[in-house]
Amino acid sequence: MVNQYATVGTNSFQNSNSVANYYGNGGSKSSIPLGYFMKKLKHYCVDKREGGSYFADKYQQHFLVTYKAMKDQKFLKLSVPRQLKQKMVYLPKLNRPCKKTLIFDLDETLIHTNNNHHQKCDVVIDMSFPDGQRSRAGVNIRPYVREVLLELRKHCEIIVFTASHKDYMEPIINYIDPYKEIFDFMFHRESCVQHYGLFLKDLRIFQNRDLSQMVLIDNAAYSFSMQVNNGIPCIPFFENKQDTELRDLLPFLQQLYDVPDVRPVLKNYFNFEKLSDAGSAF
Repeated sequence: MVNQYATVGTNSFQNSNSVANYYGNGGSKSSIPLGYFMKKLKHYCVDKREGGSYFADKYQQHFLVTYKAMKDQKFLKLSVPRQLKQKMVYLPKLNRPCKKTLIFDLDETLIHTNNNHHQKCDVVIDMSFPDGQRSRAGVNIRPYVREVLLELRKHCEIIVFTASHKDYMEPIINYIDPYKEIFDFMFHRESCVQHYGLFLKDLRIFQNRDLSQMVLIDNAAYSFSMQVNNGIPCIPFFENKQDTELRDLLPFLQQLYDVPDVRPVLKNYFNFEKLSDAGSAF
């Protein structure tokens, strides 16, 4: 998979006050206490704690990538009606009550794949493709994936939505969820809308789900650029087993269960508009 963080160095971050300006010019305005993501962003990038550590670097790099995505999203045109219409799906009603629809990205959010299966990994998965090609991929599973998703599924609809191909996605999901007890639905690249070579996840394709009740968790902020206030960011996962992002995410999502509309809550908490309107302040 393409590593969007590979070209983002920490020196450019250290020579600017981007995150400090973000906080100083508004930052989070949520009534929810700073917890998931924002607390660590402040810890690593504003207070400059643990400088040079693995997670400090990941939060610094992720902030810069997110900042660029939020700046660029202002210039993205809305999905052309014909493209959006072609992607529309009608989801069956579930036979259990669900407070929210939680949509998870796959790569770097739930797992990370190494093209070289000889590298250290949790599992080697065989993949077959329509053209007859076969490959083996080494896959690292993010800590707490099954525990967190199973807990969330008690109260929410769980969807995985990847910009990768179906033949890549399916064997990985079959490994994570062999008994079909986690994911209610799976969507892949064919359901994304395209803009300037990017595969975006426009939540309007789910025509019988209410945007006020939907959340997209994705390490790539551009993925939710069509509905910024439905998006929840996370730093990318590669192989570090000290990663606790999903465990930290759980109580944050639980606070959303009973809110009438997730969008104003997420808007105030992450305040992405402050990044997209930052201008010369950054």
